[in-house]
Amino acid sequence: MTTRTGDTASLLGRLQKEVSDWSEANFGDQPDVNPLLGTGEEAGELADALNLDAAPDEEELDAVGDVLVYLADVCARRDLDLRSAYETARDREPVHDEFFREWTAARGEFERSVLKQRQGIRLDEDRVGGAAERTAAARMLCVLERFAEHRGYSLADCIDCAWYDEVIDREWESTYTN
Repeated sequence: MTTRTGDTASLLGRLQKEVSDWSEANFGDQPDVNPLLGTGEEAGELADALNLDAAPDEEELDAVGDVLVYLADVCARRDLDLRSAYETARDREPVHDEFFREWTAARGEFERSVLKQRQGIRLDEDRVGGAAERTAAARMLCVLERFAEHRGYSLADCIDCAWYDEVIDREWESTYTN
């Protein structure tokens, strides 16, 4: 695994910049909902791979790491600061005790804001817009970090596994590239 220095907040800031550059090179001006969908895809892979009766394996860390990669991309495409969201997340507690329930609720908050903006409705509500999305991203990071800690690893371990050991070197020929 790649060795890096710095705290998790700094790592997430660096991840967002690296993912943003990589995503732009590989997927051009793709819709911002694509990486948002990717967070759900990877959470589904985590659900299928997860064995709570066994020690975490590379597949688990990769799935959590891929969620973080997609979250970094969607935040970059929506002008949200992943590092700031993480700093907010450190002061939060999950609403629900069960990981997938909390994850689904957090992701639903983010999706609600994006959907209502795309539909052009309820734009004056507190649950719609950049502030709502920053709060939702913080909630997503909070539950991911609590889950990782509970399982005995860190978000940095997941980023190493998914981003630095795998995704960063991929080159895709997408229909979205310029």
